[in-house]
Amino acid sequence: MKLAGSRYRFYDVADIRESGAKEMRPDVVSYPDTAQARAAFEYLGESSSDERRRKFLAYCAWSWMVLFIECKRSEKNAAYHFSTPGFLRNTKEGEVSRAQIAKYAAEIQFRQHRTHLFSLYICDTKVRAQRWDRSGCTVTKPLDLKKDGRKFMDFLYRFGQLSEAQVGYDSTVKLATKIEIAKVLRYKSDNLILVQYRDFMAHSLNEYPIFKAMRFQMQVKPLTAEVNNTRRSTRSSSKEKIFLIGQPVSGHCSPIGRCTKAYVGLDLQTNQLAFIKDSWRPNAPGVRPEVETYARLHEHNVSYVATAIAGGDVDIPGDGPQRTQTDKHLPESARQSERIHTRLVTKEVGIPLDSYPTARHWEAYEIAGMLHRDVTPANILIDVESIGKKLKSFMNDWDVCRYKEDMHPDGTWPYLSALVLQYPKKPHELADDLEAFIYILVCMALRYHEHKRTPAYPKDIGRDEARAMNKQNKALASLVHSIFFDEYPAQGGYWSGGDRKMRDIQAGISPVDLKPTKSGPTPLGILLDGLYSLLKRHYDAINMKDLERFKVLALENDDEGESQTTASDEGEEEGEDALPVARLFDAEPPEAERTPSARSSPAS
Repeated sequence: MKLAGSRYRFYDVADIRESGAKEMRPDVVSYPDTAQARAAFEYLGESSSDERRRKFLAYCAWSWMVLFIECKRSEKNAAYHFSTPGFLRNTKEGEVSRAQIAKYAAEIQFRQHRTHLFSLYICDTKVRAQRWDRSGCTVTKPLDLKKDGRKFMDFLYRFGQLSEAQVGYDSTVKLATKIEIAKVLRYKSDNLILVQYRDFMAHSLNEYPIFKAMRFQMQVKPLTAEVNNTRRSTRSSSKEKIFLIGQPVSGHCSPIGRCTKAYVGLDLQTNQLAFIKDSWRPNAPGVRPEVETYARLHEHNVSYVATAIAGGDVDIPGDGPQRTQTDKHLPESARQSERIHTRLVTKEVGIPLDSYPTARHWEAYEIAGMLHRDVTPANILIDVESIGKKLKSFMNDWDVCRYKEDMHPDGTWPYLSALVLQYPKKPHELADDLEAFIYILVCMALRYHEHKRTPAYPKDIGRDEARAMNKQNKALASLVHSIFFDEYPAQGGYWSGGDRKMRDIQAGISPVDLKPTKSGPTPLGILLDGLYSLLKRHYDAINMKDLERFKVLALENDDEGESQTTASDEGEEEGEDALPVARLFDAEPPEAERTPSARSSPAS
C-alpha cells in the first residue's frame, strides 16, 4: 500500500523473516519505494495467505525499514494501557511485549544509520505513536481509530512528506553509488585479514548496504588545558574525510545507551582501510569526545595506542551536534543525560585478542594522566599489519576513560580489581587498571590453555566443538563464576563482590592450575604465579583499615553480606552454571554492565 505523494510503501512482514536473520519481525513496515530496497524486501515465493494479503507480503528487511507497526488483538498482551487509565502495563505479558518492540527498535538502529526512529503500536482499534532515540522512547496518548481515523490517516500522510532527516536518517550518511561500491570490490592488499575485512563489507549488500559516511573532521593538533571547563576545538582544518562502510564488525544492539558500532571502512582519499567507531556519548561532566582523549595521549607520546586520524562530534551545519531528544520530555527525577553522536577513525585496523597483550598502560597514567577504567580482552586489539612480523597490540575504547583530575569508579565487572569490588566507593587508581590486565591473562589462560578443569577432549577436536564442551563444563563454570561474577547487592544502590579474587591475592596463589609441559611448568603459569606473588606483596602493604571508609554494607537480607556466588565456588551444581563461561568466553559484556557504583550514574 502506498499513500499519495509518499516515498514509502507499507508491507506485511509478519510471516516472512529475512534470510538467515533472527526469528523476530514486526507485523507491518514501510519501505522506500526504490529498486535497491525492493531487491532486499520483495517476496516472490509461495504463501498460504489469501489472495488479498499475498500482494502485500514482503521479507522482513531490517536494513530498509522506515517505520514499523506492531499489532495486538487483545490489550491483555499489549505493552501499554489503551482502554483504561494508565500508561505501561506492568504485567508479565506487558513486559514481554515492550521487550519485543525494543528489540525491533534496536535491530533497526543497529542495521541503519539513524538519529531517531518512529513506530506505531496498534491494539484492537486504538493506536499509540512512538519515537525512539538513544535516550529512550517517547509514546503518545492512545488514539481511537473508530472515532479519530482521519487523524491517523493525517499522521501517515504527514509522515510520508517528511524529509529523510526528519524521518530519522543520519544526514551525514548516504547510500554508496555503484561506482563507489566498485572501489570497495577492487580494493587489494597483501594482508589477508584486510582482504577478509573487504569481503565482509561486500558479502551481503541487500542485508547490509554500503554507505558513504561524510563529515569526518580531520584529526588535529594536540590539545591544551581546558579553560573554565569549556570545550575547545580539536580540529586543525576544515578538511573532511569520506569513508565507505558496510556491515558493522562489532557493536551493541541496544535501543538506548552508547549503542557503539565498529566498522572497517575504505578511505576514499587514500584507498586504505581504517577502523571507524560510531557511538552516542553522554553529554555529562567529565565525558569528552574520544578523539580528544587520543589527542591528549599522542600529545604525551603514549605508546601502544591507535593513531586517530579523524573524528569528533557529528556536526550538522547550522544545527550543531546531532543530539537525542527523548531526555527533554522525561520528568526531572527520571531524566538521563542527553547523548551526542560522535565518531572516531583510527589508522590501525585490529583483530580481537586471541593472543596476549603487550601494553604500556602505565604511560597513559604517569605521563598523560589518564586511566582507561574498562580494561578487558575486547579492548586490546592486535594490529593486523603486524601479523607475520613482530606482533603489535594497542589499547582501544578510550571513550569511557577518565582524566586523573576527574576520576570516579567505573569499568567492566569481571575485570575490576578486588579492592574496587570490595570497597565500591574507593577512587579508581592506576593499580586497579594494572590488576585488570592480570585478570585478562587469567581469562586467556582458562580459555586457550589446558588446566585442571579442562575437559577430556576427543582426539582431533575442532575449535567450535571445544568451545561447545567448555560451555557445558560445570567445573570450569563454577571457577569462572567465582572469579569473574562474584557479586551481591549492597546499601545505597551499590554492588560488592570480589571475595574469590581477594582470597587468591591474600594467599598469593594463581587461580589457574595450568597443566605442565614435558619440560616443566608453562611460561604462562610461571608468569601468573609471579604476578599473584607480586599482588600479594602489594596488598600486604595496603592499610586495609584506611579503606573501611570506602566500604558499603551488604543489604540486611543478604545473609550478612555473603556473596551470592560463593556456593558455586564450593562445587555445588546450579542450573545456570554454564552461563558465566558463555558470558566471559563467547560474548562481549552488555553495555549496561554492572559497576560497583550506583547504576543510575548519569555518565554510565
